[in-house]
Amino acid sequence: MRRGLEYISHGDALPENTLEDVEAASTTELLSQKSLEWKSEIETEILGLKCQLLQIKKGLWPAATFASEQNNDDVTPRQIFEEARRACNPFEILGEGKAGGLNHIFTNRSAVKLANLNCLADFCLTPS
Repeated sequence: MRRGLEYISHGDALPENTLEDVEAASTTELLSQKSLEWKSEIETEILGLKCQLLQIKKGLWPAATFASEQNNDDVTPRQIFEEARRACNPFEILGEGKAGGLNHIFTNRSAVKLANLNCLADFCLTPS
């Protein structure tokens, strides 16, 4: 049995299974190349978002330090930062604030999802 380019040099036709093997190999290679490109793009985007987040945190830290100095010495910049984050983040725990949360399990995100499901179910989840 002859292999490789001998088929072409002798004028013989390539067997069908050889053509299918070549097509399958090239398709697999193409898909793996695209997969690597997409993975690289996603990793680059994630890295960019992480850098943006760090820049935002660096920008907020001096304000937290200043607010800590203005209030009293017992409050740390981290506590000021966490308090500000909780105050403006709708996905934090309900009731969370200066005095602390009353319910540490139920979050606003869950409340929004439940309200949306209730609406889709024609408000059958809430007692009338």
